Amino acid sequence: MKKQRLTSFCLSAALVLSLAAGTSAEAAETPVLSTGIYEISSASAPDYVLDLRTCTVDETRTDGTELQTYQSLDVNQQKFYVDMTSSRFCRIGALTSGKVLSRTDTDSEFSLGDVTLTDLIIIEPPVEETETETETETKTEVETESETVTESESESETTAVTESESETAAVTETESESETAVPDEASTDSEIASEAETASETSDTEVPSDTEDITESIVSTETEFFTETETEAVKEILTDPSQTWLLQRCGDGSFYIKSRQDFSYLTLDESTACNGATVSLQSFTGKENQRWFFNPSWISSTAFADTDLVNPYAPGGAYQNLRLIMFFGGTREVLTADTISEWMTENEDHTLPTVREAFLNYADSLAEKYNTKGVPRQFTTSGGSTITLYKGDYGWVLDTTATAEALLAGLQNTGSSYITPVWSQTAGSYTRGNDIGRSYVEVDLTNQKVWLYKAGKLLLETECVSGTYGTDRQTPGGVYSLKYKQSPAVLTGADYSTPVQYWMPFNGGIGLHDANWRASFGGDIFRSNGSHGCINLPTEAAALIYETVSKGYPVVCYN
Repeated sequence: MKKQRLTSFCLSAALVLSLAAGTSAEAAETPVLSTGIYEISSASAPDYVLDLRTCTVDETRTDGTELQTYQSLDVNQQKFYVDMTSSRFCRIGALTSGKVLSRTDTDSEFSLGDVTLTDLIIIEPPVEETETETETETKTEVETESETVTESESESETTAVTESESETAAVTETESESETAVPDEASTDSEIASEAETASETSDTEVPSDTEDITESIVSTETEFFTETETEAVKEILTDPSQTWLLQRCGDGSFYIKSRQDFSYLTLDESTACNGATVSLQSFTGKENQRWFFNPSWISSTAFADTDLVNPYAPGGAYQNLRLIMFFGGTREVLTADTISEWMTENEDHTLPTVREAFLNYADSLAEKYNTKGVPRQFTTSGGSTITLYKGDYGWVLDTTATAEALLAGLQNTGSSYITPVWSQTAGSYTRGNDIGRSYVEVDLTNQKVWLYKAGKLLLETECVSGTYGTDRQTPGGVYSLKYKQSPAVLTGADYSTPVQYWMPFNGGIGLHDANWRASFGGDIFRSNGSHGCINLPTEAAALIYETVSKGYPVVCYN
């Protein structure tokens, strides 16, 4: 499809349009633009010119060639022959194929539509019919008879004229002999009228026509085989409004290009020209994307360049400057247009794939990097020792689907934009390895103590009773998130149902709560008379913790 064409073929547009040029009947005024070869660039970005999307170019097609803007490459697919049919109206033909710029989707008047390149609308000349021998003989006989009749009529008219002239001469002679004689009674008014009538009849001689119909005399030699009716049709069709464009000066050297069919404006669909930006016909806005420069050009030795696949994120694309920025604590992640362009590969139908799958994979990579749930973390206890915590459900969990959608929405921006990651679960700090932060509840299962911290400040230190040691009720270690809090509540199990005033679950059915039925806390109570797994607290301590914590508050348990 992208074969190299001979340079001479590039003149096809000029030849086709020049055939139609002789039919314009507009007044002779100075054209707003000279007929010739041009590159047509958008006023919004003059370095980008109208281009035929290569995969749509096919010599055998009559329509469907797509227009876009692309960086100027000095190839004939970006050059157009502008034929000024009058001072302001013109046709615009593609230099590579001879097809002309045409308005499409014209089912209803004044409706906006698409613009493409199609064959010039023209009527083919009729095929001349060959006469048969019989028809020729018949025609000859008719012509002979016609000539005989003509000669006979001519002789009769000549004789009548001669006789009339003789009679006139006799009358003249008689009058000259006696100028004073009184006219005879027979020379009445009726006779004079009769003679005048006869003279009138003899003067009505036919003038034979030796020219053809005047219509044929104004038709160019390329259409000399057309009949009168067909010639009129050609003159009408060669000014087809869907292929005729009005050029209107804008004052800065650019032009509005308006369809003669409904005077809609050729408009760049993007706000700024770029590789792959499409054009259509729109209502008037007066913006730069409706103004066009006609840059005088020439026939190039190169017919085509590969512009059928336009990656909008590659250099020269509409989104070449795109940057999507996300912050994870003090760490910044930047997704650039260069990376996105690498995710795109051409489909068989010359289209670019959707990149949603690539963005989901990218979000997964962010989750792997910044998720902290289940990740071992270092923790410094209230006693001053540093331990490693492995278990628990606490930590950051990225919602990869929602984050990918947020990134995809950011693709509509042409510059830098900030995207907020979407989390399905949060933690106290973005610091990987220490995401607990400075607000948490600390439970020492060995020494049976609880500490409450808020923004690094110790609010409470109290003794507790945990699950019975050495049984299936033993409280497990790990870092957990507070699931919710409830006051009051009733705790139920297989063999109990106990009301409490403050209930704060953090690991399934295990939680912090008051235990007013206990007379003491701490020590070795948990080894023989521990709880079912919960952390039993004095009522006052449970009340303070309840007032301080909220959903997601870290609870750190260790042995």
